[in-house]
Amino acid sequence: MATNYQQLRTQYPEFHYQSFAYHLNDAHILTASFAYQFGEKYTFTHQVYFHDVDPQLFKRQSQELLDNLVFHLGLIEAFSYWKLTASPSFIIDCGQLNDDQIDFWHQLLINGMGEYFYVNQIDFTIPNFVTFAAHGPQFNLGSAVKNHRDRLSCVNIGGGKDSAVMLDMLAAHHEHYCQLIIDPSSPAAHSMAANTTQKTFHIKRQFDPQLFVLNRQNFLNGHVPFSASVAFINLLAATVYDYDYALVGNESSSNEPSLQWLEHTINHQFSKSTKFEQSFQKYCSQYLIDNVYYFSFLRVFNELQIVHIFCSNPHFFSLAKSCNHAQQQNSWCHQCAKCLFVYLLLAVFLDEHILTTQIFTRNLLNDENLANLLAQLLGLAPTKPLECVGTIAESRAAFYLAHAHYQNQQQPLPKLLAQFAPQILPATNWPQSVHELSTFFDTNHSLPQWALDIVSSYRSSLVDFKYDFK
Repeated sequence: MATNYQQLRTQYPEFHYQSFAYHLNDAHILTASFAYQFGEKYTFTHQVYFHDVDPQLFKRQSQELLDNLVFHLGLIEAFSYWKLTASPSFIIDCGQLNDDQIDFWHQLLINGMGEYFYVNQIDFTIPNFVTFAAHGPQFNLGSAVKNHRDRLSCVNIGGGKDSAVMLDMLAAHHEHYCQLIIDPSSPAAHSMAANTTQKTFHIKRQFDPQLFVLNRQNFLNGHVPFSASVAFINLLAATVYDYDYALVGNESSSNEPSLQWLEHTINHQFSKSTKFEQSFQKYCSQYLIDNVYYFSFLRVFNELQIVHIFCSNPHFFSLAKSCNHAQQQNSWCHQCAKCLFVYLLLAVFLDEHILTTQIFTRNLLNDENLANLLAQLLGLAPTKPLECVGTIAESRAAFYLAHAHYQNQQQPLPKLLAQFAPQILPATNWPQSVHELSTFFDTNHSLPQWALDIVSSYRSSLVDFKYDFK
């Protein structure tokens, strides 16, 4: 690496989360502001805006509850600034944490930023790699004041296939919910939200411009656990918008690590994992708020099943965009591991003509430049792609099923299916493997009963999944 992280840690031994503040203006915009600092010359102001907040409900919430929620939002947003130097001391000047809370934040930083450590070749296993110290006021567990008891949910909309499936399920069962869009978000998220009759709230994260300047200089950069930020944002949003549940669309497949490094598992999707979700729920119930519940609605399913459900509603084909590189342009980049993974799974269920005209613009399985990425997805390389993709077993099963689909249609095999077939097809008892994936139902979930009833109603169609196309 061009950057010497040890030199940065020596030069900037302390990172400070200095302060937080919030206010609701006459335009009903709640602005949460956070101040961070390292060294003598580097200070940052980060802001998160919540639009359309009801001033009457907001005024009824206790200051201590709001202080606590906003303070914690500032803690997770601080990761984007701490990563510039990986300072060994993470000092919190504006709030108090006990030993159990500090352990939660230490685990979240170490696990949630594993990819950042790997890419920057930072040895995070050294003793006291990062220590937390909190010197501010103590905040206590609180309850939100609510106007209703009608099982209302805030649903986070990202604009990808998972969002589409979650919205489709909720609409089919006439659930009452609002939609949260965290900007800068994709046009797909806005299009999906506009295609429902539910109320949509917009939340905007605004980073200090200096962050991007330093990212281009001799400071560190890399992946942060964005889904953890989503969790804390959703919790505050559900409180100020008067909802009982905060829903996201993370699936069981996110639990599989991307690689092993320094005798630790590195998971690009750690903050989407069951481990994070359950630790976050425990932390919330003990230290934040006792009557707003965060959970992943799709946790019981794997990626192959979610794509199967997605393909049952062509209405979403042109709307959903799951690519992290071209989402802002309302497109798929056709070059990344996420695009290739989604294309491979969709090729199991959709004919090539539909797939290349209604979703993508060309057949990615004919692109030999993507051979290395496909090898990684299929477990034929040392690491999985550092992307939000499914498990190796799912990619392999999708490969087999797509291959069978082409044969059944008596169509020429795309180049990549032909290239990797000798390595993949003889290796597994495919009927058994596919049956296990298509009937999978993760019991290690945190769904309340009403949500479990909804997702369980989709099991019969997944059990009937046809793995033999001949």
